[in-house]
Amino acid sequence: MKRPPPTQSTVSYSMPMRMSGMSGVVAIAASGYGYGRDYGLAVKGDWTAWAWGDNHSGQLGDGTTTDQSAPVQVSGLTGVVAVAAGEGHSLALKGDGTIWAWGSNQNGQLGDGTPQPPMFAPVSGLTGVVAVAAGQYYSLASKGDGTVWYWGQKIDDSGRPGYSAQPTPVQVNGLPGAKAIAAGLGKNLALASDGTVWEWGAKQWPLWQASPPTPSLVIGLAGVVAIAAGGGHNLALKGDGTVWAWGDNDYGQLGDGTTTQRATPVHVSGLGGVVALAAGGVHSLALKGDGTVWAWGDNDNKNEPCTWGYGTATPQLTPVHVIGLSGVMVVSASRWVGIDAGAYCDHNLAVRGDGTVWAWGANFSGQLGDGTTAGGAPGGVKGRVQASGLEGAVRVAAGGGGQSLGLKGNGTVWTWGNNSFGQLGDGTTTDRFTPGKVGGLAGAVAVAGGSAHNLALMQDGTVWAWGDNSLGQLGYETAMNRTTPVQVVPPGSPDLALAMSHDGDFTVGSQGASNGPLRELPPSASGRLKSGSTQRWVSSEPCAMSKDLNETFPQAVSSSFAKTL
Repeated sequence: MKRPPPTQSTVSYSMPMRMSGMSGVVAIAASGYGYGRDYGLAVKGDWTAWAWGDNHSGQLGDGTTTDQSAPVQVSGLTGVVAVAAGEGHSLALKGDGTIWAWGSNQNGQLGDGTPQPPMFAPVSGLTGVVAVAAGQYYSLASKGDGTVWYWGQKIDDSGRPGYSAQPTPVQVNGLPGAKAIAAGLGKNLALASDGTVWEWGAKQWPLWQASPPTPSLVIGLAGVVAIAAGGGHNLALKGDGTVWAWGDNDYGQLGDGTTTQRATPVHVSGLGGVVALAAGGVHSLALKGDGTVWAWGDNDNKNEPCTWGYGTATPQLTPVHVIGLSGVMVVSASRWVGIDAGAYCDHNLAVRGDGTVWAWGANFSGQLGDGTTAGGAPGGVKGRVQASGLEGAVRVAAGGGGQSLGLKGNGTVWTWGNNSFGQLGDGTTTDRFTPGKVGGLAGAVAVAGGSAHNLALMQDGTVWAWGDNSLGQLGYETAMNRTTPVQVVPPGSPDLALAMSHDGDFTVGSQGASNGPLRELPPSASGRLKSGSTQRWVSSEPCAMSKDLNETFPQAVSSSFAKTL
């Protein structure tokens, strides 16, 4: 983790604080994958993107690799409608349906399928994107036709994320018409149009639990309208406003009043009237229709309470009200994987009805966007912090590994926090502690944050990615990173949605079966590049992953790691 300059303070917050200077935000995304590489993205009402926090791979998109404790605009991006944050790469979705990526590209997570800029090769077979999400080293996308696609870190036959890359999007087979997707720490979820939930992949932490790489039905769930995937637990929201959970429960993250692991969904106690969900590493968030936020699970950074704003470090086995927040429209949860285990220190984002962004939790890379950084000092500062510099109708917020994203009503994407892989999309790898606009993105309608990369879905259905690409999570056929957005999906598609897993390095999207079966790189490519190169690279200027553009308007938004936007 980069140490902040001596002039910058290192403060974490155990209660929500307003990010100063950030208003009119329409979308946000928070990264949270560990090693001090957290950052945030935001989209303002003028459709500009802003970023803050860690910037080690240029994921803030400000043309540097310097961490930023206050939001800075992602350069060169306009018309952004959604953003997504990975561990070191960022994604922005424009209103024209194109996706732009920047930051780390070591695993191909930028999804442009070319060896290096400015050599652009269009990604074939992906059109009509409606949502994006960013995993740790991979990206997800879903299309209006119900198909799901991923790129970045490859999944082996046991369902585990591997060490090779899938630099271009491939279809996830076996899903019955997915309308929403979520990615966790090795586990992925898909919500079918009939209200059933499907899962695939493997739980990664604390112990591997392999499962078939093809989707299987989650027993006992029906009438589901939203899903979220956490570190080792999952959440589902039913149409009646109740929340159901299953998986790991060591810290009460299932909210059933126990610490017993559940193989099948159980009812989260005392919650009703819920309209949105978000799952962190070992904690959960719920947004009620009255604009209040509720949280349960772990709340301890070992040294300071930093996770969900209850003002104490004690884990909560049932939901409690997050202090100081009202009128909330959007919630987003990130996690620190270094693991969310080592310190369990996540950060959370919320967008209020007035377009202001509020953040609380860990702040070691400036991911709270208040102009400071956190160093994990004992004792958290009690209070709320507002992301600065995000005036202008933010409508969606999302979190990645150490970065945060905001999507404004004008389609611009804003990022802040960790930028080690260029996931802030500002052309640098410098962390930024306040939101900055992601350049080159305009007309985004959805965003998603991965561990160190981000995704953005544009109005025309194209998908853009940036940040870490070590495992192909940007959909770029090289191990090089992208510090500015590059196009993953050519526009002109019907409807596609993107989602990024919070742990893995691949991206999933949805499209029709006519695009063919899952494709993999030959072993000789070392799972990274068709050229055999494993070199990392950072692009300081936006690069299009595809040249062809067609008009498409996304219909849905899905964010990584259970961040329900």
